[in-house]
Amino acid sequence: MMHNKRTWSVAKVDREKLIEALIHGNWCSCQGWECEGYLFLNDQTSPDGAGEWGVLKVDNISKQLESITFGWCEPDHVKQYVEEAIAGQYDDCDFGYIGVRREQLDYSPKHRCGLCA
Repeated sequence: MMHNKRTWSVAKVDREKLIEALIHGNWCSCQGWECEGYLFLNDQTSPDGAGEWGVLKVDNISKQLESITFGWCEPDHVKQYVEEAIAGQYDDCDFGYIGVRREQLDYSPKHRCGLCA
C-alpha cells in the first residue's frame, strides 16, 4: 500500500454489495471493505483519483496481493477481478508493496478522519 499513515474505514460486505459499490460508488480515500477473507482498500493518491484499490488477505495484511484501478474498469471487469481475488487467484502474487498494520484498519461505523468526505 502506498499510504503507510492512512487509516481505512472498513465495512464488512458480501460479494454483491462490494461489486455494486465499486461499480457505482465514488469513495473517500479512507474507504475499505472486507469481503470473504479479503480486504479491498482505497489506495488512491487524491480524492479526485482514479479509484485504485489494494487487495490484501485478511489473515496476512502485511502483504499487498494486487492493485486494481476499478475506476477505469467496465462493470464486467470489476466483477471478474473481485471474483478472481476472492477465489484466491492473486494469493501468490508478489506485488512488491508491503501491506498495512492492524491499527490502520478501523471497523467502527463512527469512523471520521481528515479524508472522510
